[in-house]
Amino acid sequence: LFNSTLLASFRAGTAKATDARVSLTTQVLSGMLSIKAAGWETPFSKKIAELRGAEASWILKSQFVKAFNLGMYFVAPIMASFVLFTVYSKSGNTLTVDIIYPNIALLMVLRQSLGKKLSKGLETIPELHIGTQRIMGFLECEED
Repeated sequence: LFNSTLLASFRAGTAKATDARVSLTTQVLSGMLSIKAAGWETPFSKKIAELRGAEASWILKSQFVKAFNLGMYFVAPIMASFVLFTVYSKSGNTLTVDIIYPNIALLMVLRQSLGKKLSKGLETIPELHIGTQRIMGFLECEED
């Protein structure tokens, strides 16, 4: 849940950075003749590169969180097995093959069916929320 909140803030930052870059690029393209005539190509290209860097920084942060989620997808069954079998054996029970293998199989089935979908959902829901907010903001703008 913390990761989805983090991803939502990163997505909002990415959207703002992308908007700033696209806005400046649009302005540069619409005023290309004036920019070329005044010799301002270098300052504007530096500013666009700076905005691209800010955008890439937000994207990199969100990719780190997504990589952590993917890593947890692979590590979770191992951690769950360790906890499950430790608690079982500390409760005074004996671990045998007929107990270990079915439990590992069950954990792997849960990983396949629930784990990947849950982590993907935690990544996608914040993006959906931010996208919906942006669309609503656009639709609620007054007409000129």
